[in-house]
Amino acid sequence: MKAEIKKTLAILLIEDNRADSFLTQEILNDSTVPNTVHIVQDAKKAFVHMLGRDGEIVIHLPDLILLDLNLPLMDGFAFLAEMAKEERLKYIPVFILSASSAKGDIEKARNLGARGYFTKPLDLDRFELEIRALFRAAEQD
Repeated sequence: MKAEIKKTLAILLIEDNRADSFLTQEILNDSTVPNTVHIVQDAKKAFVHMLGRDGEIVIHLPDLILLDLNLPLMDGFAFLAEMAKEERLKYIPVFILSASSAKGDIEKARNLGARGYFTKPLDLDRFELEIRALFRAAEQD
């Protein structure tokens, strides 16, 4: 019997492709891990979502970020680099969801702080296992 996960984690999905957003949200809805998902279409909107505008107080810090690499305005690598500079954000785990399976992209994402890297289409079983492990670790905090 699997251990029950009690905490509902807030997930920020940064994805500009509506079909990929829908599929990812459906996977998360079907997950045994309780979650709520907020979707933004670009990385700049993600910063506004998390930090507010013009020095406002922090408004929505997620427990987990799912990040596409190929985004308009600011790509996923630039997002990771900027996120690492922000004290309030640098400890939020980020998982990459990308069509690229290039070793260079995977290494660069990990070097910039990504916790995991999934290629699209997602391996549902592996995705579920990693998300469950992250949720269990968050509950112990």
